[in-house]
Amino acid sequence: MKLPIFKLFIWGLCVLFLVNCSKITNMTSRKMFVERLDSYKRSILWSDFETASIFIKPQPQKKQSFNKDYNHIKVTDYQVKNIKIIGDLEIINQEVEIRYYRLSDMVERSITDIQTWEWEPEAKLWYLVSGLPNFP
Repeated sequence: MKLPIFKLFIWGLCVLFLVNCSKITNMTSRKMFVERLDSYKRSILWSDFETASIFIKPQPQKKQSFNKDYNHIKVTDYQVKNIKIIGDLEIINQEVEIRYYRLSDMVERSITDIQTWEWEPEAKLWYLVSGLPNFP
């Protein structure tokens, strides 16, 4: 009689362990998301679009290239307006208001950048899949 109770106890411990591992993974993923977004935000605020392009998810069939038109953009503000988590912290959509000006006309403008970030479990990194902001 004690053997089935012991097996049940061990099974319960295993389930508890797996649930906690899942929570630890989500906490790690969440922490990495905050750190990654903070680095991306700093790159955009510094108008360092070449560094910001590192956060874009690599596509093996497509060569990554940096658009030199970004060299004429200076960002003045970056405000997160909305964040939406999809699934079990696998995809995050973020709405950001970016204020900027072009060196050629020095008129401040504002855009809303809709960002989609995906968790890549193999690389243990968050990647921006929506690309860099489009400045009209």
